[in-house]
Amino acid sequence: MNQSLNRRLTAISALVLGLFIGLALLPVAVTGPLGSVLGQWLWRLLGIGAVGLPLLGLGLALAGFDRLPRLEMDRVAGLAGGLIVLLPFFIGVVTRIQAEAFVGVLAEWGWAARMTGWVPGYLARTVIGVVGFAGGILIGFLGLSALTLWTIGWHPLQRLERGWVGGSKKEPGESAGETRPQVGVTASDVVVSAPAPRSKPKKNSKKKPRVVDPMALDEAALADTA
Repeated sequence: MNQSLNRRLTAISALVLGLFIGLALLPVAVTGPLGSVLGQWLWRLLGIGAVGLPLLGLGLALAGFDRLPRLEMDRVAGLAGGLIVLLPFFIGVVTRIQAEAFVGVLAEWGWAARMTGWVPGYLARTVIGVVGFAGGILIGFLGLSALTLWTIGWHPLQRLERGWVGGSKKEPGESAGETRPQVGVTASDVVVSAPAPRSKPKKNSKKKPRVVDPMALDEAALADTA
């Protein structure tokens, strides 16, 4: 199987698996006993992050079908996988989730425990126990920035970068009020040349032919003979 066919098969498999997990997460049993057990365990393990699994399958399918030109399949998997853990982790830190919140069946959990889940909740309790509430927020923010930088080349503090003006980053050497010149011919580029002075027409240098009077010639001839 060549690489193109393998990519398509992976995209279709991810879409089908994502749809199955999405149906399994619904409270209505439409995926049989396997889907019901899978859905319950995903809600327990990941909390609200379990919703990211169907989105992960959809994103992989779109990337595999070249519908996401800026994202490859591995970047989509990294972005969705990171958000699946980071979002409930933030909820666990903000609500200061405790281990007692996960006691009993899923129906007896509070909203904070249902949104957080076991794995992100354990991470949140561990981080808060080491660096406190503020440290947990900062670590989560750092993790989110690293995730978005690695996947889509963006981070939440991008506007604070030097040279960021008006929603776009300037090139090095440009000042805040400097704009790039437009491509094309401007008025300053046009060189207007003064017309050359018209030269006066030269006078005709040819001499006029001398007119000889025949009577004068006869008189001169008579004078010579005399």
